[in-house]
Amino acid sequence: TRVKTWPSLKAKAKKRRENGDFVYPQPWQEIHDVMGVRVTVYHSTAIPQALNVFGESFHVERSVDKAAETRISGGFGYGSHHLVLTVTEDSAAAMEELTAYVGWTFEVQIRTVLQHAWAEFEHDVRYKGSVSAEHAPDFDRRFTLAAGLLELADQQFSAIRDRHRRELAAPDDQPAED
Repeated sequence: TRVKTWPSLKAKAKKRRENGDFVYPQPWQEIHDVMGVRVTVYHSTAIPQALNVFGESFHVERSVDKAAETRISGGFGYGSHHLVLTVTEDSAAAMEELTAYVGWTFEVQIRTVLQHAWAEFEHDVRYKGSVSAEHAPDFDRRFTLAAGLLELADQQFSAIRDRHRRELAAPDDQPAED
């Protein structure tokens, strides 16, 4: 978990579109990641379970599957599921420590450890604008290649987990040793 720093919040609130309009004309209502939570899971098949837990515990304002958006666009890259949640009276009743936070909204990002590794590295290198325009195409290609490899690795981890579960559930075919 983290609370966005004041300088980071101010910078985000001051962001403008190409036409000069503010990205967040009402920053206190539109910036939802002042409080943020990141959940990492081992493989993508665990993400729906995490979504269910959060959905049962808080009011879901918005749910965006960034990985699906990337796949639908035909690309490889950022993968994470973002939730914007609000603490409700029911949340506070179930978790007493939330009583003072009823009505607060926060963001949760749920991603695999592989998606997390890619996103953190990509954020440090590209998002902060430290790549020159001359080298950007090469960096783009390399990040895309890495994202594709990580997606394949995640698929294999899921297949391994599924196979392992089937093997554990199957009766032992081996004769008992005396």
